[in-house]
Amino acid sequence: MAKYFEIKINGKKYKVQEGRTILEVAKENALEIPTLCYHPDLKPNASCRLCLVEVKTGEKYEVVTSCNTKIADQMEIKLDTPRVKKIRKLNLEMLLSDHIKKCDGCNWHDNCELKALAHKFGLKASRFPERRRKFKIDAKTPSILWDSSKCVECGNCLSTCEEITGLDNIASKYRGSSIIFGPKDGKSFANTNCVFCGQCILRCPSGSLQEKSEVERVERLLDHKKKGQVLVAQFAPSARYSIGELFGKQAGKNFDKKLITALRNLGFDFVFDVNFGADITTVEEAQELIERLETKRNLPMFTSCC
Repeated sequence: MAKYFEIKINGKKYKVQEGRTILEVAKENALEIPTLCYHPDLKPNASCRLCLVEVKTGEKYEVVTSCNTKIADQMEIKLDTPRVKKIRKLNLEMLLSDHIKKCDGCNWHDNCELKALAHKFGLKASRFPERRRKFKIDAKTPSILWDSSKCVECGNCLSTCEEITGLDNIASKYRGSSIIFGPKDGKSFANTNCVFCGQCILRCPSGSLQEKSEVERVERLLDHKKKGQVLVAQFAPSARYSIGELFGKQAGKNFDKKLITALRNLGFDFVFDVNFGADITTVEEAQELIERLETKRNLPMFTSCC
């Protein structure tokens, strides 16, 4: 039977289940605590130090990280004291000093957690000098771009590769303020057994790891279309539903007509939906998986069909 504790957050009483962290309880009750390194899929490592709160210990309050501090019975917590706000802002400035700003040309310009936090805290730049004078960029793989100048040392990529995929292709190098996360050989993901699943990209909060963009290549084709050349666009079935979310529309709504119209207006002569081909591919891959399981050969099987 589950055990419940009674705690206080900002003076208000809450009844919460044993084993929860302060951050989890806050999120469940719509109480905001800023985070950068925290991700619900990963074990909390408290590296960003932005989720700080104050917890009463004896007669005094001490500052703790909420992402990995478990609640206790009769615990008293304060979320946004002047002391906590000051430390959070200082820690964010230090994180910004690790992150060389290339916002204008970044694919994550509108989806960067670090940028959103800086805006929220009223920080346009860090007072501290940029530490990453020398940094590495890896663009050798077909789908992943690694830019170490944007890394904020949260360690999410390493944890993802260890805990989620089990491939262990990412490692940390050096220690302290010089630490850097990247491909295990320190040079390129092309030299590892990376399967380019993109899970590390999904959990990177600063754009240090990104999917390679083909936008510029497509723009060149459209802008310099040769006479007599026919340009055809084909989109996967998932795109008709996912594209709407990028514009703040309802998740799961079909936007295929808008997508087709937009692609035609951009300059494509024909636009095709490859949903039938995707159905056939799914059937073929399912049959292949059955054969592999029956013969116990060539396992596991990876597929990217959507």
